[in-house]
Amino acid sequence: MKASRLICLLLAVPILLQTSTGWGVAKETAFQVKETAHFQIEHQDENMAGRLARVAEDVFPRILRDLDAPSPLDLPIWKGRKIRVTLYNTRAEYTHLATHPPWSDGHADSFKLVITMHREQSSGAMGRLFTHELTHLIFDNYLGFSHTSVNWISEGLAELEEARFARQAEQTALYIEQIRKGTYIPLEQLVYMDVHWERDSDKVRLWYAEALALSLVTYLIKGHGERTFQNFLSVLRKKSVDQSLEAVYGPQIKNVKDLQESWLQYMKTHEQRW
Repeated sequence: MKASRLICLLLAVPILLQTSTGWGVAKETAFQVKETAHFQIEHQDENMAGRLARVAEDVFPRILRDLDAPSPLDLPIWKGRKIRVTLYNTRAEYTHLATHPPWSDGHADSFKLVITMHREQSSGAMGRLFTHELTHLIFDNYLGFSHTSVNWISEGLAELEEARFARQAEQTALYIEQIRKGTYIPLEQLVYMDVHWERDSDKVRLWYAEALALSLVTYLIKGHGERTFQNFLSVLRKKSVDQSLEAVYGPQIKNVKDLQESWLQYMKTHEQRW
């Protein structure tokens, strides 16, 4: 009898998530847990967690279809696991306790199958952000963490999926202006950049704009077809970016330099804003 009471008590107690502040100090934050078919959402707001749960189960299969990718939960290393989502109450908690840069609103740790974000934003913004981070997580597990030069593809896909929740005009205007001025980031630099810990917010905005939905990735999809792009991702699991580009898009595009030239020509021809 005592044992069964103890089990009930333990099940009723909210989990205590220990989070590092990045300065050698850890705090414990109490979270409730909401379970869905594919996600475990740690939260302090039942209403917000319910909305996020609905978004999560809606966008998960769609992203898998778009990437023509298997579920990361079907991989042997994640068998029997769910994707963990930690939803902090405020941006301050998220940036301080989860040790993320000030400009960040969400983060996907693909190695641990964890997404962290904060709820100090509208439910629509949260839905877009969650979609963005989930795309990173699915893409990284699909490719098998074998490349250091595909962040731009991951970011483009994440922005493309996020765009289905809406938000493109500001980013589109930004990178078109950079093309006009000739101040865009050369693709040979962009493919090796990792802005996740970059403190210069202007550089971050430009990187996101250039690697985003209506930019390089959308050019590959719109200009050459969605199925061809899915084939490119499949080849990319075994080969370098240049080798994959040549195998799928050659002889027109044989490397990232060719891709940049082809993309710029496409933008100037199809974006009627010059």
